[in-house]
Amino acid sequence: MARRTTQQGSGQQSTRSESSTLVGALPGMHPDREAVEDRHEPLRPGRGWAKPGGGLVPWVSAPVEYHASSVQACGLWPHVVGASTGGVGAPLGEHLHSGEAVFGDPLAMFRAGMIQNPGCAVLALTGRGKSTMIALMATGALARGDQVFFPADLKPDYSQFVTAMAGPQAVTKFGRGAGSMNMLDPGDAFKAADTYKHRDPQLAEKLRAEAIGRAQDITVAMFEVYRRAPLDQNDDELLREAIKIVLSGYESGSTPTLPDLIRLIRTGNPTLRDLTLTETQEAYAEAIHDLLRTMVSFDRGDFGAAFGRASTAHVSMDYPTMSIDVSAVQGASDKLLAGVLYSSWAHTFGAIEVHHLIADAGHHPRRHQMVVLDELWSVIGASAGMAARVDALTRTNRTQAVANVLCTHTFRDLEAVRDESAREKARGFVERSGMVVVGEVRSHDLQALRDSLGKVSAREVEEIESWGEGESIDPATGRMVAASLGKFLMKYGSKPGVPFRTDHSAIAHLMDTSSRWREPESKLQATRVPPRTTSPAPVGLRDEDTAPSAPATASAAGDPAAASIAGETARGTA
Repeated sequence: MARRTTQQGSGQQSTRSESSTLVGALPGMHPDREAVEDRHEPLRPGRGWAKPGGGLVPWVSAPVEYHASSVQACGLWPHVVGASTGGVGAPLGEHLHSGEAVFGDPLAMFRAGMIQNPGCAVLALTGRGKSTMIALMATGALARGDQVFFPADLKPDYSQFVTAMAGPQAVTKFGRGAGSMNMLDPGDAFKAADTYKHRDPQLAEKLRAEAIGRAQDITVAMFEVYRRAPLDQNDDELLREAIKIVLSGYESGSTPTLPDLIRLIRTGNPTLRDLTLTETQEAYAEAIHDLLRTMVSFDRGDFGAAFGRASTAHVSMDYPTMSIDVSAVQGASDKLLAGVLYSSWAHTFGAIEVHHLIADAGHHPRRHQMVVLDELWSVIGASAGMAARVDALTRTNRTQAVANVLCTHTFRDLEAVRDESAREKARGFVERSGMVVVGEVRSHDLQALRDSLGKVSAREVEEIESWGEGESIDPATGRMVAASLGKFLMKYGSKPGVPFRTDHSAIAHLMDTSSRWREPESKLQATRVPPRTTSPAPVGLRDEDTAPSAPATASAAGDPAAASIAGETARGTA
């Protein structure tokens, strides 16, 4: 910095800095303002540069941007894998390559206009962290005030999570020996209709019609699953009319069950006889014979216990999240399993529709829901007609203000049905999904996702295949785990996929689906035989003559079970 000396009247020399003439050219500095090196008070954070020549910067400059094709821009050639999702949705983990945070869930991304359908398809092999990733999505949705439902939680994966979020009362049990869900149960629809029948008669009529239609669909579906074949047109119409009659005669306080429906159809009435085009009781009995035989057989077995009795499992909209625990049907027949899953899904969507009908009328604020439909393959493979019924449940999710998360282990599960039209509908579940999350899957699944659906590129296929190589150690447990555990590729729109690793540390203790393999260490210690610490006894002497008794005494004091085992081992050796 240039300096000059001037002669003053007192004979003293004065040194003046020419910084005032130069500093005016520096950004953010004023000629009359002291340099920062002479200031004693620091600048407020984020408002300037606290160094010589610095000063106030009242704006944040935009970063420099360069536009180029992916062939020309450095670092993008020849293939790309997507960056993060821009902070929209639930925090899921970190990007596998950049380390930045990755966010996403179908509710938030649909609201932001990032996807055109609020649906998410999740494909991953068993034990790869699929349920944990979905629980992270659910955590973000709950934090925003949305509701999350886990109907038909089979293992169960989410019961501990729901209990932690909403309490044990938010988990209801349904299945063989655990509880029943009456297929004729209108849920809260009739109660709501009674509430609004004077204030809003039109809404009350809509609610009753919705409940009756839902009961008709569920009941017909249960008989189709039981018979493994669709009902013929005459039986379908007769059954639906009988359900309408039996529900119309009941108030909200009492709900008919399957024996009531059987009694009505067996006895008949003028309306039912008109449908069968019969004039005598004998002709009517012959017309209903096949349907009635199916209904009676249905009622006397596991199906009747699960779907033909008064409901003990209910879907409530009063909780932020809810789970229907159906683990009681693990190992049951595939027919019963499919019936339990579909019934749980249908009753859940029915309760949600009642909520939105009341919100449409302006009687309470609207909330949006995310519904997780796991074990999808079990339902669509039950009969040829079930793929169409699941399709009907999920197709209108955008207009219903519901986000669906469809889960399966492999793409071949969706093609397990024999009928070609049903297979097309099953493929449509993935095609319609606004976002697809893929973990480690088999090579044929990746090929199907790439060729049939156009969901992943060749580079993304290589990315996913690389995850299946080798194993790693979980730092939290010290156990060997699959290298692909917690790794997923998120695809939405036409953008490159986002590879990420879930950060599940906050909820890991709620998502242990292998807890029966992890007995408490105290129980393991109780079953271990203490090692021998003594030398072999000399020839001619017994072990008890030379081995000290202190270890056995210590074991008895610390753990009676261990002492007992140790004593038996010693006696056996002797």
